[in-house]
Amino acid sequence: MAPPFLQSALDNDADLVEGFRIPVRFLPQQIGGDIDLVDLFASLEHEFVWSAPGRRTAIKAYLQLLAVTVRRLLEQERARPVSTARDADTVMRFRELVERHYRNHPPLDFYARKLGVTAARLNACCRATTGKSSLALINDRLLTEAKRNLLYSDMTVNEIGAALGYADPAYFNRFFSRNVGLSPGRFRERLLPGQTRAVAG
Repeated sequence: MAPPFLQSALDNDADLVEGFRIPVRFLPQQIGGDIDLVDLFASLEHEFVWSAPGRRTAIKAYLQLLAVTVRRLLEQERARPVSTARDADTVMRFRELVERHYRNHPPLDFYARKLGVTAARLNACCRATTGKSSLALINDRLLTEAKRNLLYSDMTVNEIGAALGYADPAYFNRFFSRNVGLSPGRFRERLLPGQTRAVAG
């Protein structure tokens, strides 16, 4: 995308444009809150390949929302208390364990025992390093995987829930809806408009 269009899309707001010039890497655990970058990029990608009325206006709107979100995430990172190297190491090992076990839904005590710390200490390390609780990081991982499957696979909602360890489809629907604000089916329909999918639930 040409820089002039980007600057125009952001109304020449120097602060927002600067956010696109700063190399930055957000970990999956940092993405979330009121606006989800995964959702934004999926919507942008869809507009780029979808020839429909208002396409340019939609792209501009998504770019503006993306710029504001990135800018706010940068400010949050700057305001966050600096964690110790030991905290960061604990969280790194916690993430590795979550990656291996999140589909099985073990309790927090399981992770704490594996790491040789208390559940309270693990939670403190996570908050100092990422700004989120240990449970929130686990939920973020589940939600990221759920969204990826909803957007990039032909699995039904029930199949996605089962793959993520939810034996009861209703429980998966409640978990997703509570955290995202939309049911899995509505999320898929909103992010992939105009596409017919067999969605259960």
